[in-house]
Amino acid sequence: MPVTAALAEPPLEVRPTRFGKGVFARKTFRPGEKILQFRGRIYTRREYLGKVNFEKCHYMQISDDLFLGPTTSPDNFVNHCCEPNAGLKVENNKAFLVAVDTISAGVEITFDYSTSMAEDHWEMDCACGAPTCRGRVRDFKYLAPPLQQKYIDLGIAPEFVLRSAGLENPHDLFHAAAYSGGNLSHSGMGSTTLTASHASA
Repeated sequence: MPVTAALAEPPLEVRPTRFGKGVFARKTFRPGEKILQFRGRIYTRREYLGKVNFEKCHYMQISDDLFLGPTTSPDNFVNHCCEPNAGLKVENNKAFLVAVDTISAGVEITFDYSTSMAEDHWEMDCACGAPTCRGRVRDFKYLAPPLQQKYIDLGIAPEFVLRSAGLENPHDLFHAAAYSGGNLSHSGMGSTTLTASHASA
């Protein structure tokens, strides 16, 4: 999916949701359009483990050993959804949120936290309300192979999560699907405005 340039001042709004706060679009975002950049101080894994409160985690992994700390900007309030309308792109230790569906003004913007998780230190319950809600948000390596493939095809599975899942070789995913008895047929991503409580962004 081609990615268009990021906006200098993203037209976003932080509003209350049934799970605290969330980020809502104030304009239409098209697939491939950058929505925002995740900011915050960069911490090593060792620093992260020494600071994080796993009951209320506002850190996001961006590489094998690096994590972004919390901010007071909209990027700190992007919620998880098991059927997200946006996804994570990581370029040179910079993390961006990119639309994967058309997101209309007034719609909450979400991404799948599992695409930023390769740590095995933290997970959370999910009540996003999506038809395919997994009930639990865990590392990327625990996702079903068809969903992993979907995120890979959309370009929103960073290299570090692929390494953690043992999927650096494109054939590895097919082996994983065969082992689990799954298949790699695709379905539409879909979108929803119902999200689980914010935890990692």
